[in-house]
Amino acid sequence: MEDIAAISVDGNRKMYRFNRTKGTDESGYFDGAFFSKDKEVAEFVEGIRNQIKPESGRGVCGKSQWKAARETAKKSGSKVDEEGEEVAVCHGILFKALNMFRGEIYAYPLFLQKEVSLGHNIQFFCTDIMCKYYPYLQKVCEAFPDLVPLLQMKPFLSVMHAKGHSGKCEVQWGGRNQEGAGMTVGEEVNSFLSRVGLTTKYMTKSARTDMITLQARGWNMRKKSNLHEYLSQRYVKIMKRTREMEQEVEALKVELGKTEVELQQWVTDVKDWAAATPNDISPDDAPGLQRVMEGLAPSIQQKKVDKYRQTDSNKARQRIQTKIAKDKTKLSQAMDFYNRLVSAEDAVGPVDVILAAECPLWSWDKARTECFLLSGYNLRWSSTTCSRKCSCVSSQVSNPLYS
Repeated sequence: MEDIAAISVDGNRKMYRFNRTKGTDESGYFDGAFFSKDKEVAEFVEGIRNQIKPESGRGVCGKSQWKAARETAKKSGSKVDEEGEEVAVCHGILFKALNMFRGEIYAYPLFLQKEVSLGHNIQFFCTDIMCKYYPYLQKVCEAFPDLVPLLQMKPFLSVMHAKGHSGKCEVQWGGRNQEGAGMTVGEEVNSFLSRVGLTTKYMTKSARTDMITLQARGWNMRKKSNLHEYLSQRYVKIMKRTREMEQEVEALKVELGKTEVELQQWVTDVKDWAAATPNDISPDDAPGLQRVMEGLAPSIQQKKVDKYRQTDSNKARQRIQTKIAKDKTKLSQAMDFYNRLVSAEDAVGPVDVILAAECPLWSWDKARTECFLLSGYNLRWSSTTCSRKCSCVSSQVSNPLYS
């Protein structure tokens, strides 16, 4: 079997087709080559729905609702037949696709995962809603034992989309925190196909299938001819980044007076917290609001640090400042709501006081003695330490940033 590091599956809603362009019922010349046959996909989806009662509604992670995080959806009321396409990609190489007729439901990436697993040994399977998709996959595998081998693929939440999930979710599922993933991003480009969407949406079904298949084939040929250069450049970039991070870690150990073992223990504590925190915390009760505030405060502090350290243009700094302002508003609203639910002695705030503290202690978490921040790309302890210069590892670790 061919070894593949990671396969990324994502939907493209720009590749729809109007239902008024019906034409003939004949199949395209390349039907089943790049696009999976609609009949096979429909039978697969229907088979799952017959065995497992679908849950309605969109998946929620943090304060974000994900359109792709749903088990079932009604067909669009607009005048379209195919509502888009779902594509499986690796290093920009387009592997397989299918037509979406009911939005981005879990069964579509599951079908592609099953298809690409045939003849390939895949280490990571990447989606933008992995925290919701993987429990669904486990549930489906209980009803369909022949799909159990799919669980051998490690779940991988794409790096960019992880910023829209909760901090706990990013730690547990985020690609930067998966051992063996390296610098894999988990988001490969399939937007190239969108270029033909301006014309294929008016085509007949067979013509659209053939046109997109030829487009994908031409793209893959160009990518393969330049793949050696791309991988070589990426290898050099990653090795340079690795050396820089090793130097930062060594400097951090000297500044904090910590050993490698202690740093690794901090990372383990955060991962244990993420695995132990329940997924069904509601931001409308006191425990849920605590998680929200614990995440937002270090997130804002880290963005303030990154504002000038990791940007060299006013436009980039403005984007970060806008995000800081939005997060401060969320934090203020969460504090106000929380203070109405608890007694006066347990109240928190104001916002500026919390953010001014290098290592803020919450009223419900006074036992914490170590301060940590979760960087935007990987688990890395901040050089900004607690003013008390704590010397012991806390037995209780707070939540990291809430995206």
